[in-house]
Amino acid sequence: MVLPSSHYDQARHDAAFHVQVELIKLPTGADTPCTITVCARVVEVFRALKSINPGDTVRFGVDVNRRDDEIPAGGTIWIDYDNLSSARFMEVFLDGDPPDCQVALWNCQLIDSPSRKPKMKE
Repeated sequence: MVLPSSHYDQARHDAAFHVQVELIKLPTGADTPCTITVCARVVEVFRALKSINPGDTVRFGVDVNRRDDEIPAGGTIWIDYDNLSSARFMEVFLDGDPPDCQVALWNCQLIDSPSRKPKMKE
């Protein structure tokens, strides 16, 4: 069961960072569903309550699954592992102290390319 949208909205509002990143390292051969650690380079900063700049490296967990996986019930928003593996960019709301961060209540999405304007609402 997915959480009410207000929970995800509040997590975006409260997140320390709203950035777009270039994915630079993903684990291969993950036994899904699982959480994998993504290594990425910041390319756009829309909001930063602490110091983070384009070019900085961040690490954060992403919950991934494959089409035929049996996934547990809960508020997790899963990203397709194969789509993530072939993606180059992501927009994400993060908390933490860079480079070690956490996605704010699964508020992330794969994007085709970075942009000057965010694709996800604040």
